[in-house]
Amino acid sequence: MQKSRNTMVCRSPRLSVHAGASCQAFLRAHRSSGQLFAPHVIPISQSAILPITDSVRLSIYPNPFTSDIAISIQKEDLKQATFTITNPLGQIIYTQQENNLSPNYTKMLDLSYLPAGIYFVIVNAGGETVTREVIKE
Repeated sequence: MQKSRNTMVCRSPRLSVHAGASCQAFLRAHRSSGQLFAPHVIPISQSAILPITDSVRLSIYPNPFTSDIAISIQKEDLKQATFTITNPLGQIIYTQQENNLSPNYTKMLDLSYLPAGIYFVIVNAGGETVTREVIKE
């Protein structure tokens, strides 16, 4: 996804979506050869634009970190969560499932054994997955 001034562009091999300040989306369907097949302009009303919200609230601190991190989850009816940490290659460094959780739960992890770099914390709670980037100094 690219973002430029007042315009967000999302591209895939067969579909491009451009949404600008005028709240119109320009959909372009492409043939498998990549040539433009059928351009369409679809107006989108302001009321059709919904805010993106997660019902799972996730906080990770400190970030950047040197040894320990706290992963704090807030979710109504939180019963179970899976915590996964991966490196940028997608290799799983850590994974743990926790049960019988309260709606406000904090998991402490000692990650002092990891080398400095970028990692991803992935939390799956109640069928929703939230991913955050963390930096180890």
